[in-house]
Amino acid sequence: MTPDPARDAPTAPTLPPPIAGPRATARSVKLVDAVAGGVVRLGGALVIVAVVGILVFLVATVVPLFRAAKVEPSAAVGKVPVEGEVLCLALDEYRFVAAAVGEAPEVVVFRPDDPGRVVARVPIPGLEGARLSAARRSIRTKDLAVGTTDGRVAFLKLQFVADYVLGAEGEALRRRLALDRLETVGDAVVTRKAATTLLRVRCNVEPLGVVELPRGSGPVNAVAYATHDGAGVATAVTADGRAHVVRQASSDGEDASAAVFRLEPLADGGRAVPSGLFATLVDEELRNAWFVAKEGVLLRVDVRRQPATAVEVRRTDRGDGARLTAAEFVLGDRSIVLGDDRGRVALWSPLPLNDRLLAKRADPGDGQVTEAIHELGVMGAPVVSIAACPTRLTYYLGHADGRVTAAYAVNDRVLARVEAFAGPVGAIAVGPKDDGLLVAGPGEGFRAFDVSAPHPETNFKALFRPVHYQGYAEPQLRYESSAGSDEAEPKLSLRPLLFGTAKATFYAMLFALPLALLGALYTSQFMHPRVRAVVKPAVEVMASLPSVVLGFVAALVLAPAVERVVPGVFAAVLALGVVGFTAGVVWYLLPLELRNGLGSGTRLLLAAVLVGGTSWLCVAQTPLIERLLFEVHLKDGRVLADFRQWMDAPKHATLGDGSVASGLPLLRFTLGAVAATVGLFTLTRFVAARLPATMPAAARTTVQVMACALLPAVAAALAAPLVEAWVFGGDFRWFLVGTDDPTHGIVYDQRNSLVVGIAMGFAVIPIIYTIAEDALSAIPESLRSAALGCGASPWQAATRVVLPAAVPGIFSAAMIGFGRAIGETMIVLMAAGGTAIMDLTIFNGFRTLSVNIATELPEAPVEGTLYRVLFLAGLLLFAITFVLNTVAELVRLRFRKRFKGL
Repeated sequence: MTPDPARDAPTAPTLPPPIAGPRATARSVKLVDAVAGGVVRLGGALVIVAVVGILVFLVATVVPLFRAAKVEPSAAVGKVPVEGEVLCLALDEYRFVAAAVGEAPEVVVFRPDDPGRVVARVPIPGLEGARLSAARRSIRTKDLAVGTTDGRVAFLKLQFVADYVLGAEGEALRRRLALDRLETVGDAVVTRKAATTLLRVRCNVEPLGVVELPRGSGPVNAVAYATHDGAGVATAVTADGRAHVVRQASSDGEDASAAVFRLEPLADGGRAVPSGLFATLVDEELRNAWFVAKEGVLLRVDVRRQPATAVEVRRTDRGDGARLTAAEFVLGDRSIVLGDDRGRVALWSPLPLNDRLLAKRADPGDGQVTEAIHELGVMGAPVVSIAACPTRLTYYLGHADGRVTAAYAVNDRVLARVEAFAGPVGAIAVGPKDDGLLVAGPGEGFRAFDVSAPHPETNFKALFRPVHYQGYAEPQLRYESSAGSDEAEPKLSLRPLLFGTAKATFYAMLFALPLALLGALYTSQFMHPRVRAVVKPAVEVMASLPSVVLGFVAALVLAPAVERVVPGVFAAVLALGVVGFTAGVVWYLLPLELRNGLGSGTRLLLAAVLVGGTSWLCVAQTPLIERLLFEVHLKDGRVLADFRQWMDAPKHATLGDGSVASGLPLLRFTLGAVAATVGLFTLTRFVAARLPATMPAAARTTVQVMACALLPAVAAALAAPLVEAWVFGGDFRWFLVGTDDPTHGIVYDQRNSLVVGIAMGFAVIPIIYTIAEDALSAIPESLRSAALGCGASPWQAATRVVLPAAVPGIFSAAMIGFGRAIGETMIVLMAAGGTAIMDLTIFNGFRTLSVNIATELPEAPVEGTLYRVLFLAGLLLFAITFVLNTVAELVRLRFRKRFKGL
């Protein structure tokens, strides 16, 4: 029977008729879609508002750091109730009471708000009938010395005392005193601060003694006095141009508290006392006394020696004929502010000698030389008076034209300028809280000023540029936010923190980026799907580990373990490269059937065993590596094989403990490894072209390795002594670990950059790996298949086709990992040591911006300088991440556009 094609053909399915008209969407779907869209838009807007709000808050918190100070006149104006010129002026911390010394031998205590009312007049015993010609009060110890026109010097203790009025006396005063009203009660001033609180302030003047200078010395032109630990030193300059030293000691008699003063001859120490002396100073630690000459000469006297000895004469002028007109210590008495008749102001301080200073100056004999560490510049009119704040490093300049300039000693910052008088400014009294001034002018008149300078310590120089701190030979970049006393200079440079942030990120990315990207490439392109389904989730689980756990493990487990096997760790890194190259060669020589017979899981297991075994072997052989490369020969003949002592050994046997360490064994190994690597990459083809074509593959490979790697390595190792002598100054070890001090090298810090790099890299790897693997897996399989079809090997297809196509995603992975590393806090806090130093070595720690914020913000006074500097650190982190993310997005879009057609 003949089949009928028409009958046997399959019938087409019957389709429903098309729907006429537009398709209707349910109202509930529309409502849900609208609500979801609104929520998404609202969430995005709120995120933008939150980010902008954070930025505005950070900026508002940081801006006051850079605002100028305010010096505004107050209502207190009048005349200082003393006879003649005002020689010394002092103010209590509440600015209720002032004390002044004029030409009469007395201390006058008065109220600046009511200068016509004198609170007390305290005569100076032993100076009855004399006229005063000089007076000076020390900044912190409140010692007062006055000199007379007939060549006598009197010593006093002048200090303000505050207490509270209690008992029946307090009840009587409380009934008649209004709130915040001042009233003079006896020799004190009382004010009512609250309903039941009566604050009393008085000035105590305690005479200590009088000493008469040699007959014929003439009037005392300048005097200074300071005490420390029961002893004291005073200096004086008289009209005959002589410098005098007075030594104070406690009495050995029945009254042990009585002071005994005696004149002491000044030993010139081979240095002539300059002429034209007009000022003298004694530091409060009784280390140095200073005499200042108008011609621009500083004489430094060592008062620790007995007799006091002149140790240094230093010219401060520029050879332009400028004459010094004023001199005063800043807080701490280590540096002197000098002003001249040209209006220039400079800060001079003794510095420890280094090579640069020794090239310009001779050693005075005590290891210090006086240098200008700050120059404020030209302030206009000549400086005629200087006063220092007793609680911070602010100082005030009085000018001949009646202006007052406020400046800060550390950062050369001019805080404010104000017009005080039409004539020259005389004595200046600074409130202990640096919140007010009392300025004396022509005709014993005075004006009071309110001062608001909440953050004088900060400007761009203090935060980001090297600053020449007192006691340092060179300008420094330092961050030390706390100190033991007010005299310590605040060191708030943020550059060490920025450096630490960059260093932590660099070592973390150096560890994490290659491992994560290579792992992602292998997982996506070479691993069997069943194995990848296990490996990828296992790596992603690493991201779930808390940072505090990783930091804890790094600090308490990893850091001590690494310290014991540092050479083994580095040897493992190098050995893995050699073993990986050797394994590749061996894999290439294996029969094709054997290679194809090994599955993905077996290959992964072999690789893990190879890496783990190599690392374990290198770490286990750390003692052998130390004996071969890091021996230290001690002075007593013993030999130590210790990497840490090898690094810390001094440069020469005559320094330090006399130990000697050689860098020649390490140099031999280094040159050999470099020569072998270069030979393998440059000579392989040259050697292969000259080998017989019939030579077996194994023999050919062996000859190439020997000719290209082994022979160059041996030749370079033999040439190591010549290279050390000609290139590294005869000591390769010191080239690696040399410091500014030849008595030691680098001290190994247990919590260092190496530990942080490993621990933080472990935290960053999952993020980079996951995003990079997804980007590589998202590349269409057709691209890889096309490359394989054109004859490319799987490695060529992966690296030359798939990898370039996935560059946008890989770049995003790297930048996200970078952002994770730059903001990490807990791992760095626990494993980096926390010291804000700028050192490139991998064996030292550091401090980052985020760690600094987490460490110091809880204890920073709200709205104080440190509080705002920490917010500035946060603003810097915000700006860094914003700029990096913006640049990364632009680069990613550019890559995406380039590879869009693939």
